[in-house]
Amino acid sequence: MNQKELKEKLKYIPENKYIYQRHDGIIYKYIDTGDYYISCETGISCASGSCLLGKVEDNLVELVEVGDIVEIFDVLNEDVIYIWSEEMLKALKEDIKNGIGIRRILTHEQFEANCYKVKEE
Repeated sequence: MNQKELKEKLKYIPENKYIYQRHDGIIYKYIDTGDYYISCETGISCASGSCLLGKVEDNLVELVEVGDIVEIFDVLNEDVIYIWSEEMLKALKEDIKNGIGIRRILTHEQFEANCYKVKEE
């Protein structure tokens, strides 16, 4: 499916009717049509429930885990934070309720897979 076809297919889906899936350290976004899910990355659709593995939420912040790195923003500021504890995660969720937005998430699995580890001398 090309981008034009995907755009046409997604045009009739109600806005903000998304679900998010975290599987093997990667977060995926799907549109929930009620009868099936459409992947926002590929445009591929599947029957409800048949393609969803791992943790599935309709609220993106619920997929953030301890060890993740999150870029947040509001009207005046933006910041990158490391979620180092359950308390920090709880504070992030409270901030989201109060209007802070999430721009990007780097999962701890992605970080570990791609970081350069410095050897001690």
